[in-house]
Amino acid sequence: MSEDLRRSMLIRLKTYRKAQCMSQEKFAKSLGVGQTYYSQVENGEISLSYHILDGLYSFDCDIDNLVTGTQKLSADGFLTECIDNTHPASKMNMYTMIITGFLQMWDWDLNNHWEKCLYSELVSISVLRMMRATFDERLYYLRIVNGMSQQELANLLGIGRTKCGKCEQGTKKLDAQLMIYLYKHGYCLPSFFFEEYVGLKGIATLLEKDRDKQSRFYEYVRCVMNNITNCQ
Repeated sequence: MSEDLRRSMLIRLKTYRKAQCMSQEKFAKSLGVGQTYYSQVENGEISLSYHILDGLYSFDCDIDNLVTGTQKLSADGFLTECIDNTHPASKMNMYTMIITGFLQMWDWDLNNHWEKCLYSELVSISVLRMMRATFDERLYYLRIVNGMSQQELANLLGIGRTKCGKCEQGTKKLDAQLMIYLYKHGYCLPSFFFEEYVGLKGIATLLEKDRDKQSRFYEYVRCVMNNITNCQ
């Protein structure tokens, strides 16, 4: 991670903590780490770990904006609500149809780096029918769909193949620095490793740019949900 990217990320982390009206000690405790450890993270002495990022996401922190400085994600929860209101046995079908439908209808601008990352995520999900997958499954799926060998992924991240293998096995996790390498190369946004329903907030964010398409797509989602309900 370049020094500028690291510095700006740490500024956003400190800004977020202060916005929660928390001291370093209180914030560290809420994240399940010691104050000294957290202070070293905020001061840039040690890396921003997966554990802390996971804790931040559970507080509804926008991980993508925090790590990369990208646009804030939409707060529109319509798509998530549709899945949550679907019968448990049909949630996967509902989720998959949302993803595949959006992939087909959206006019993708793959020269836009943010859209390119989201597209890569959604293709991974639609091909492998991934929902609520573990961290290691998500990393493995992402690599396979993008046609990378484990050695190629290790080279991209600047780590050894052994460590890369441990990440895919779930015994190690990517920190913020490694996640930003994936983002910089157009593979995924950091939230890919934390979201319950990967990509839905990104879809909602894009749809807010085109209200006509948003209306049509939401109508499509309602029809899908009604058809699934009627078939049960």
